[in-house]
Amino acid sequence: MSGNTSEPARGRVRRHLARLLVLTAVTAWVVVLRPVSLGGPAGYVVVAGQSMQPALYADALVLTMRAETYLLGDIVAFHVSGGGPSAPLVIHRIVDGSAKGGFRTQGDNMALPDPWLVLPEQIVGRQVAAIAGGGGLIALVRAPIVLASLAAGASTYLVLGWLPARRQDLRPAASSGS
Repeated sequence: MSGNTSEPARGRVRRHLARLLVLTAVTAWVVVLRPVSLGGPAGYVVVAGQSMQPALYADALVLTMRAETYLLGDIVAFHVSGGGPSAPLVIHRIVDGSAKGGFRTQGDNMALPDPWLVLPEQIVGRQVAAIAGGGGLIALVRAPIVLASLAAGASTYLVLGWLPARRQDLRPAASSGS
């Protein structure tokens, strides 16, 4: 006998490790990177315009996280008062104020502060990372054909990955020579 008896065992181990890796990635996303709109701690903002230059340029993807407190100098994403959670996000720097009375915000490239006060409950989160040009990636992923392709690929992987492997011996049967 050759060492082929361990081949199926290695394949099973690889499949289990791949599933474990996918499960770990999904769990990490759910716990750490799930968007606020889905009850998570993270916010995602694609910068539009020039108000935050030179800190942030248009089309940058900014990851924000909720915080217990916000401080002067923090770059925060927030919903403008009266806009509700469906209003577009604004991303500006806190330049004055407090959690109690509201924060005054201002774009780094703007001469004057914003005309509104931002209350802590309006803030989605504080900037923790930014990816220059990341907005283009978000636009690409949101395209219907790309979403459909990703969903089809993931579904296929899940269906085929969880099915038991059935291997048939493709060698011809030995003839009896009669």
